[in-house]
Parts: sequence; C-alpha cells; structure tokens
Amino acid sequence: MHMVTKRAQKLAIIALLTGVGSMVAFAGSLYYVYIQGVSLQTRAQAVADHATQEQTYAQLTALLESSAIERRELATYILTESDTIGFLAEIESLELQGGIDITANSLTPVDGKEYNVLRVDVSVEGSDAAVFEVVQILEQLPYMSYVDKITIARDPMVPDSVVATLQLAVTLAKS
Repeated sequence: MHMVTKRAQKLAIIALLTGVGSMVAFAGSLYYVYIQGVSLQTRAQAVADHATQEQTYAQLTALLESSAIERRELATYILTESDTIGFLAEIESLELQGGIDITANSLTPVDGKEYNVLRVDVSVEGSDAAVFEVVQILEQLPYMSYVDKITIARDPMVPDSVVATLQLAVTLAKS
C-alpha cells in the first residue's frame, strides 16, 4: 500500500480547492457574460425601436409637407360658417345670366359626425335652357356638395317657363 504523505494531501486539497474555485469563477464569468448579453440585446432592441420611430416620424413629416398643397386645396371645397355668405352670393350671381329668377327658400344647418351639412333649398325659375344650365352649374359647384333632391315643373301660367326646386347639401367644417 501506498502511503500518502501529509505534504501530498495538502497539495491535493489545494489543487482540489483551486480547481473548484476556478470552476466557480468560470461559471460566474459565463453568467456575467450571459447577463451582459441579455442587457445588450435589450439595449439593441431599444435602439432599433427608436430608429424605427425616427424613420416613421421622418416619413410622416415628409408626407405632411408633400401633401400641404393638396390639403389646402381640399380645404377650399369645405365651407366654413363665414364662407356661407360668399356661397349664397355665388348662387345669386347665377341670376345675372338673365331671364332667371333664383330664390334661396331656406338654409338649414344639420350636425353630422365629422362634418356639418348646410341644406339649402333653392328655387330657379326661367326658360327651359336657362333653368337646366343653372341646375348643371349647381351640381358642379366647387365645394363638397351634391343635389339631394330636385323637382322640375312647368308653370302653366307662363309659356316656356320652368320652375326647379333643388335641395343642395353643402359640407360645412365643424366649428
């Protein structure tokens, strides 16, 4: 039998402790690297998210700038309350074409979800051709509008005379 000397036992214990310590230090280093990797991934994702937000912001800003002219033009098609007087004057100016009588019978504002609507009841009286021309003009007004209802009748008392009653629906901006 071999006999192990005390010095050999001490060296074996020191070697064992050094090995275990080295393994613990190595495992701690691996854990530290893992934690730092997770932290780096989190920061990299945050940077990527921020870059995406910045890119989206830049795209939206460019879209906003490039559509400014179109948005200003579209805004002219929607009346504001202060524009309604000009709108009515525009309708009455059609009367200047001669031989036509235009009367705004009523104005009725109607509240809507996104926009309000101004219902304008208009009577147009005159010759067949003149009345139909005015009706066509009213159908093509440079506003977001449409002819909701139209009634055309002959005036039995006046030969070659037509009376058209229209209900225009004109979009109004919400105030």
